[in-house]
Amino acid sequence: METADIEWVLERKHPRVFPYFKDRYALLLLAWAADEGESVRALKQGRFSALFDKPVVKDVAARAPQLTRDLLLGVSAPSVEHYRITLGRWGARRVGEWRPAAFQTTRPGENLVLQLNFPRSHHRPCFGLVAPYPRDRLWDEHPWICAGHPVARHELTLAWARIDVAFDSSEALIEEIQSDWVRNALAEARELASLRPEELSHAELFGFPSHVGVYHVLSYVEHVLAPHTRMWAEATLAAALWYLREVLQIRRVFYNTYETGTYLKDLDDQTYRPPRSLYTDLPRRFCFRRTSERPAALSRCRHPRVRKKLQRTDLEWFLLEL
Repeated sequence: METADIEWVLERKHPRVFPYFKDRYALLLLAWAADEGESVRALKQGRFSALFDKPVVKDVAARAPQLTRDLLLGVSAPSVEHYRITLGRWGARRVGEWRPAAFQTTRPGENLVLQLNFPRSHHRPCFGLVAPYPRDRLWDEHPWICAGHPVARHELTLAWARIDVAFDSSEALIEEIQSDWVRNALAEARELASLRPEELSHAELFGFPSHVGVYHVLSYVEHVLAPHTRMWAEATLAAALWYLREVLQIRRVFYNTYETGTYLKDLDDQTYRPPRSLYTDLPRRFCFRRTSERPAALSRCRHPRVRKKLQRTDLEWFLLEL
């Protein structure tokens, strides 16, 4: 994205809360399709047919002869997480500073960062168990937070989506979806679970003060983090699509495939490659289709390195038209 575009977005007012429950993304996608006048029959036979296998969609479809935007967006659930949305920026502001592997962006410029932050209901048990720092020091000191990544400074970030928005072509490219907090918390719990019972009570926790015990971490991961662990990726992608369509009025959304993303970003070292499922299973679940069509902003890029990379003819992306 151009610096001016990033600053224009960051200066705008935007919704601060994103309610989410398991599979709500299916309702959002169908609501947007219904908003375009598609009938239930057309929806069931079209690109969103797989969404009708979701229990939440089956339930509302069984009760209503016609699916409308208001009906689908009005569906709720017994347990709803009210995630908090903040925005940030990421990347090289000057072309000469751009390093694709370092910034993990496919072209020079910046990404808009949509940060999905934990709901307020998460904070009290979290701070009681695994966050025994003053809140103004949490960002710098907590071992599960990577301060060099695009996390919110004054919120507790569950995950984020990095997005390259091109307003001139009304397209967006989702560059990355990631959660340091979930990855690091689960890694800590797995390591503790591998210990014998007699070792567990003497285990040391990396980066935590001594009064945080191993059972605090295990209890937090099992009881407090668990609902977010199960749906952080789909909630983050759903929030990104919602923001692009509802706030920025972007209708064509590309998503890097695993192969194309790692190739264009020079992620040759396996250590720095993202989980494959986030660039295969997740976009398919959201009914993205694979395509050889290229994001227009990428095709127009004049940077010599990008032009050389795009000489390959087998590159593919995922594409979703909202």
